[in-house]
Amino acid sequence: KYRSRKHCFYWAIEWFSDSQNFASMAVVKYDVCTGERKRFWSRKNWYPSEVAMVPSDREGAAEDEGVLLFVALDGAADTSYFIGVDASSMETISEVGPFPRIGFTTHGEFYPGL
Repeated sequence: KYRSRKHCFYWAIEWFSDSQNFASMAVVKYDVCTGERKRFWSRKNWYPSEVAMVPSDREGAAEDEGVLLFVALDGAADTSYFIGVDASSMETISEVGPFPRIGFTTHGEFYPGL
């Protein structure tokens, strides 16, 4: 929807997210129009994979309206979860698991219509 168009938001994996531990990771929402790190999702000892943004199909939806999907490894429990996060607020809206450990360096893509 915003591919090759002016946009303000992007989501990324951030290492060293707590500025104290190199292993701390977060899913971060950046606003490139203001240069701000807007919001983030993280849990202590959890390691998220790259996110896939599934945009809202609502007519007139905001740019950041949708769901972020990713796998996250709970390092303390050695299990993985499939997580759904509100792309605007960065609040968890769905969590499925536990599953056996899945490497947290996996990449994610969303293909509309599949």
